[in-house]
Amino acid sequence: INLDDDWYVMQYLKNSAGGKLSACIDPVLLEKMNQADLCCINNEFTLSDRGEKLAGKAYTFRAKPQNVSYLKEMGANLVTLANNHIYDYGKDAFNDTLDNLSIFSPRGASTMWVLAATKRRRQNPWFMT
Repeated sequence: INLDDDWYVMQYLKNSAGGKLSACIDPVLLEKMNQADLCCINNEFTLSDRGEKLAGKAYTFRAKPQNVSYLKEMGANLVTLANNHIYDYGKDAFNDTLDNLSIFSPRGASTMWVLAATKRRRQNPWFMT
């Protein structure tokens, strides 16, 4: 999924769909995603307002931190960060992404799980059963 505000889907969502996710993703699919025991989404962008584009990359993706709410609306309870875009805007943006996703962490009020390989996260691994 790509929630970068410069990407076509987000432009459509915000400019033509009135911010309504069900105008971009079939409502039946959204319902199934929300009812699933596990809904895993690959986060193909950073969630940050910081950082500079990495030199030499043809495509870089960065979403506004508030766009994390769309992941929750989709029913995501597992987010993977193992992809070629999570570091598009450098270390600060990557760390911001972890922090912004932690809003939905198992230690928070809801149930989003974030898989990431960082020293801070390795010290307190999360296991799902």
